[in-house]
Amino acid sequence: MDYEAFANNYPVMQWERGYIIDASVDRLTRTWDRQGKILIPGYGRGGTMADLRLRWFGNYFGIDLNLAALKSGRLENRLVQGDINKMPFQKDSFDYAVIEDVFQDFGSFDKLVDALKSVAAVVKNKGQILLVNPTAESYTVETKMFDCSVFPENINAARLGMGREVRGKMKTVSPGGERIEFDFIDHTWRDKDLEKAIKLAGLRRLAKERPKARDDSKLPEWLGVHDWISETKTAPWVIYLLEVDK
Repeated sequence: MDYEAFANNYPVMQWERGYIIDASVDRLTRTWDRQGKILIPGYGRGGTMADLRLRWFGNYFGIDLNLAALKSGRLENRLVQGDINKMPFQKDSFDYAVIEDVFQDFGSFDKLVDALKSVAAVVKNKGQILLVNPTAESYTVETKMFDCSVFPENINAARLGMGREVRGKMKTVSPGGERIEFDFIDHTWRDKDLEKAIKLAGLRRLAKERPKARDDSKLPEWLGVHDWISETKTAPWVIYLLEVDK
């Protein structure tokens, strides 16, 4: 993926995602202690932290392999370069963890399970983990921000799941109004793949949601909300609320 292009347009992408999943995230984290210590694996530029900060959470610690992403993020004194599978934190260091848009970079089921175990190890017993991941079917359609329908091989990959490679085109508009498109490669996981990994990692599923975009077709066009193509019919993300059970 073209990281610079991705990074420059990340705020727009965060808004698009939030439009769909905000209500679910609010609902699933409603009982979380606002002063609880939160680990964010795959922190990147801090989009997940920004999402949660809007909900008045404040005690964040992020880890990511991408040093350039960390340097461009926020809360630098709370950021650590490291591997989600080799946590540089002591056991039971956190009350919660948020794993959002991370596992599409994993092509190995065993590594996915290991990553969940690694995160669970540093979260306290009965602590909770919010897991947000792209759905398999989202890699077969065109959406407002991404077009995966131009790669027919994605259909079989999404059907089989288990980390198979899928391709897509990101499409957005720069702050200056320039149309930007670039290709990306992800790995797709079906719900049942994730649920198998969750079970093998010793985590308990408390809730699962597959939110879709609202149908804004009846609103005035000037609001700019008529660009949703399939998000009202296909859930772009699946969200799990998990409990650590040691």
